[in-house]
Amino acid sequence: MPSRSRTLSILVALACGSFLLATADQAHAFQCEKQIMEALEEVNMGKADIKTVKVMKYPMFSGFKQSSIFTWDAWITTDACEGHVNIHLTKSCMVMDVYTTGGCQMPDMKEFW
Repeated sequence: MPSRSRTLSILVALACGSFLLATADQAHAFQCEKQIMEALEEVNMGKADIKTVKVMKYPMFSGFKQSSIFTWDAWITTDACEGHVNIHLTKSCMVMDVYTTGGCQMPDMKEFW
């Protein structure tokens, strides 16, 4: 049976390991995060309004081959409406468009469908 101090040392090590994993995970920003947050601020949508953010990569296809050209789309859910707020970005994270979908109507944003 392990000694009490050894058990305590193992628990402390596990707790520190969990803390390091959590902080490393939280420090890892999602793709284009800065530009997405700036675009949301421009349409008067703050962090408190955001429920989830999903960033997806959309590759362009040339015939049957996948190209290295792609765009990013950020799909943001909010409690303020059904549907999503969408931010369309270039490969280098330049914002091309901000709009709502799924019947979501927000001030300062156009509605796609």
